[in-house]
Amino acid sequence: MLMQRQAYLAFFGLTPDKDVSIDPMTIAAIANGGTSVTLQANNDIKVNEAIIMSPPGCCGGLTLQAGRSILLHANISSDSGQITLIANDPAAVSS
Repeated sequence: MLMQRQAYLAFFGLTPDKDVSIDPMTIAAIANGGTSVTLQANNDIKVNEAIIMSPPGCCGGLTLQAGRSILLHANISSDSGQITLIANDPAAVSS
């Protein structure tokens, strides 16, 4: 049985009133190891630097869930992992 590994680097209940920055290389390194990554923000998620998940066949997925907006100022790419973006997520915590 194949088990999917999941890493939550930031989630709705963690410091709902704070800004958090996560290095895109950290996200890519986790996904490149085959673990799916989920980032949750109560307000906005801003991607300011490219997130590149490679080589082919290696990658876990990336899910971004925001209580408001997801702002893409840089590319997100994956050779094999699913990329999911969810804005206005009702599960977000009000600050």
